[in-house]
Amino acid sequence: MAGPTVHLVEEMLVALYIGGLILFCLYGMAMGQAAFYYVSYPDDRRSFKVFVATLFILNTVEFVAAARLLYQCIIEDHSTYATVTQPVSDTAVNVSGWTVVFMSQCFYLHSLHSLLQPQRKAVRLMVVITGVVPVVLGFSSFVVGVVQ
Repeated sequence: MAGPTVHLVEEMLVALYIGGLILFCLYGMAMGQAAFYYVSYPDDRRSFKVFVATLFILNTVEFVAAARLLYQCIIEDHSTYATVTQPVSDTAVNVSGWTVVFMSQCFYLHSLHSLLQPQRKAVRLMVVITGVVPVVLGFSSFVVGVVQ
């Protein structure tokens, strides 16, 4: 019985490793986008600059927590696959990731609302509700996952 259990966990670690590589590439792209934004748009409003900086800091927190999680799962717990514990950095990855998604979605909803300002109130309300419902449902599923 020990063989299949270890084999399944090793496959999971391979998926975790590949996901980590993709995360590192995407973090590098986010770093490049943030640098490009600050160089290309120096005259933007201070609120936009703070928003971009906040998103980048949250991405950095997520990156560091994910790197710590990868290190613990692949390096530290490598000899004890069957007893891998869930580290605190796993929760930090989830919380920072969902915060970034939530902030980005709120920004997009605000932009849509501003663009649709001349339209009728019913159209604006439908667009905002269509955007808010998935965000709330996603955040509630995250909260349920953390509680369990």
